[in-house]
Amino acid sequence: MSSENRAHFSASRSSADISRRDHDGHHHAAGDRRIGRKPLANALGKDTSADAAIPAIGLGPAGPQRLEREVRLSPAPPLLVAHSLACLLVAHWQQTSVLPVAGAFLVAVPDPRSESFPQEACDFIDPPAGVLRMPSLIVASSDDPFGTPSYARERAEAWGSGLVDIGAAGHVNGESGLGDWPDGMNLLTAFATGLAAVGR
Repeated sequence: MSSENRAHFSASRSSADISRRDHDGHHHAAGDRRIGRKPLANALGKDTSADAAIPAIGLGPAGPQRLEREVRLSPAPPLLVAHSLACLLVAHWQQTSVLPVAGAFLVAVPDPRSESFPQEACDFIDPPAGVLRMPSLIVASSDDPFGTPSYARERAEAWGSGLVDIGAAGHVNGESGLGDWPDGMNLLTAFATGLAAVGR
């Protein structure tokens, strides 16, 4: 995890992807712009013709306000796709926002209590304990250096989230060797399809 603490967004009519770059400048896999595009939008039955880049959103005190602004600009309730610190951003933001969102796909949630958690991200050291106000799914790696499987289970139970353990995949980022991560795309598409079915 980098001390850069930036969240990068891209959005279509049906999704808002939240990601960061690691210290090598790679997009973390779950937030890569290749994930959450047409397959997700097709599963939600939405038009993807308007695919727009959204400015980087910092993970400091202003992060939730900036996320609020970007979600408000979405023409339909977006499905948030977050990786690492951005998962904590979503959890904090949803406490105070009343804007509708379809759900949250949360990959590699970091443990603020771990020694590896960056001090620069101190605004997110106390994750909300209550159930998230939107459907959510946590995707966890069994050997994530920033969050143990037990912590992922703890968050899933507290937040009322589904939980998928994908095995040993590190921090599920550019260093994990996942490439385009087709299994991740399948998980995301299945989650979106389930949300769409409930919403019918």
